[in-house]
Amino acid sequence: MRRALFQPPGAPRTRQTPYGMRVSAYDTGVTSTGPRPATFMADQQSPDATDTTDPRLLRARRLTAARDELAAASAKGEGGRQAMRQYSHRMDALIQQLFAEAGPVSQPVAVFALGGYGRRELCLHSDVDILILFAGRIDPPSEKFLQHFLTPLWDLGLTIGHHVREVDEGRSLEEDNPEFLLALTDARPVVGDATLLDAFMARSNGARTATRTLDALKTLIAERHARFNGTLYQLEPDVKEAPGGLRDLFGAQTIALLTDATLLAQGGAGARALEDAEEFLLRVRSVLHLEAGRHQNVLRHEVQEKVAERLGYRGATPRQSVERFMSDYFRHARAIER
Repeated sequence: MRRALFQPPGAPRTRQTPYGMRVSAYDTGVTSTGPRPATFMADQQSPDATDTTDPRLLRARRLTAARDELAAASAKGEGGRQAMRQYSHRMDALIQQLFAEAGPVSQPVAVFALGGYGRRELCLHSDVDILILFAGRIDPPSEKFLQHFLTPLWDLGLTIGHHVREVDEGRSLEEDNPEFLLALTDARPVVGDATLLDAFMARSNGARTATRTLDALKTLIAERHARFNGTLYQLEPDVKEAPGGLRDLFGAQTIALLTDATLLAQGGAGARALEDAEEFLLRVRSVLHLEAGRHQNVLRHEVQEKVAERLGYRGATPRQSVERFMSDYFRHARAIER
């Protein structure tokens, strides 16, 4: 479910969080000056590894199994849409469980997946971007629920990009930061009252927000391209950020969403070529995350041979297999650039 929104940042308003600091109502990814999120099982009361009833241990096992499943597919060069969709589904189940365990809340609330997670294209070490939307004012019981919901996610070692909003804040949506508005175009419900997003959107000025968002998106694309000297031909390309990369593809999809849905089919490469390019780049990105063991999207020289091998490229020499792989990379990047 993609929704037309976004725009440049406006004047933020602040509110107290339950984590000992003040953040903008538009901020994401709280960096607390209070208690820091713990790495799973690194706190003072680590659960017994043999205890099959400890909920923290059970959650960690579920996450490990989900990651192992995606890692196995990535190792075979099959970490594309289908594998990422399955991993996103596993993450949905984990978030649904934590939502249910967070305890009672005094008002309707819902969690929505955003960005790549919203598209069900969650990579092995990607941030998990979510919107937590409350029907009314965030009162102390709501803050308690929020803390009980987020803390176990941090304990699992996940990087959570979380946005917390009240439905009435939709009235100032056009003044929100462009990253949030971009991510919101891919919002999909995970758990809770899914109608809250419709209510949030209904309070916004859709036409004005879409116009300002489109301008912001074009600015962000231009700034990003400038960092790469405006060319897709990089010796060590970033498969996400570089011209012809995944961000360009998602940007083109968003522009089509905001203006004319047929634009992608009318482009020089055609819809099928763009689908093939996206699948290829997602598989490459999965291998990069697997090999690095962290969030890594750059095709560095030292890893190009391993990526080519994982994706099944063969040649008389390792260099030849890399050349064939990189030739395909640039072919797909050109299709997106058009």
